[in-house]
Amino acid sequence: MRSPGTSHLNWMMPQPRDWWVVPVPLPGDGPPAATWMWFDSASGAPVRMMFGNGPPSPQIGDPTQLAFFQMFSLIHFASFEALDTSHPKPAVWEAPSIAGLSVGNPKGYKPFVWPGNMAATTFSTPVNGLFNPLPSRTLYVWKKDRVYRTYSDRAQSTLMHYTYNQVPPPGQKQTTLVESLLTGVAPFGPPPDPQAGTGFLFTRYADGTEGCVTGGDFEFGQEPPDWLSVKGGQGTCEATIVDNPALGPNQTVTIWSVLFPPADKYPQGTYLWTWYSPLSADGTTSRPVLFMQSQSELNSGTSLALDDYYWFDTPFTPIDPANFEIPQVCLLSNAPAPPPPA
Repeated sequence: MRSPGTSHLNWMMPQPRDWWVVPVPLPGDGPPAATWMWFDSASGAPVRMMFGNGPPSPQIGDPTQLAFFQMFSLIHFASFEALDTSHPKPAVWEAPSIAGLSVGNPKGYKPFVWPGNMAATTFSTPVNGLFNPLPSRTLYVWKKDRVYRTYSDRAQSTLMHYTYNQVPPPGQKQTTLVESLLTGVAPFGPPPDPQAGTGFLFTRYADGTEGCVTGGDFEFGQEPPDWLSVKGGQGTCEATIVDNPALGPNQTVTIWSVLFPPADKYPQGTYLWTWYSPLSADGTTSRPVLFMQSQSELNSGTSLALDDYYWFDTPFTPIDPANFEIPQVCLLSNAPAPPPPA
């Protein structure tokens, strides 16, 4: 797939981390939620936390799940140090000082726009406490209206490998790979492609069998390149971080919030947070760093809540349409539905 283009590898210097997960039992027969914690491998200091299950209410936390931190979906520690234990509490509560952090958008960055041809690798972390993270690869293409001919001209394929999930949960078959294949809405003009504007969740099992979820069970289509600015999304640059040694050394990071409007799976809407590093002066060309969905449902879609990006490329040559071929099992009306993946 590699071709001449613009590659953005090693967004920042490697920072060794220890990943820990705490399964959180929930009422009923469903899987446990996951509380993820990251610690600095050298010092043991906490670096980041993600909570797959929210607090009982906005005013009451779960005392067994770090109640105060649990009020937030994702916690980043810009610094961490021990206090003098001779004092029961600080004499003065000081406002936090985070190097390089500016609230809002003081530099006036514009909403980023995805390139029409791009590829990325990520480490995808689920909120399902029975699964480990999934190494993933995403290919994305969005051709302009005048050259659109078929569904593969606007498509997104994400392959999620179960490399670190060799023991399936009780009652489930061993999964080797899941593909989320999304297609974009066809433009006005050419006859609409019957596969445009839909989604397929394909699963391959270790025993050689396959399954697919589509239609009403997996109806999400591909987002356009300017999805951050789509009407109703309320995309907002909430903060900018410049050269923070813990959050983005030698880099500028913009933090965007997006409130997606209510849908069948999320009747109250769903909140997305995404971090991008500007590559152009105005920020419209930016490199993805982090993506997360707050309070992602355990059995909705892929149950993934967090993506950490590593390799990012914008090849000049269009991505081969073969990468977006719809698996045959997904085209069958009686395609068996696999159990929900991580």
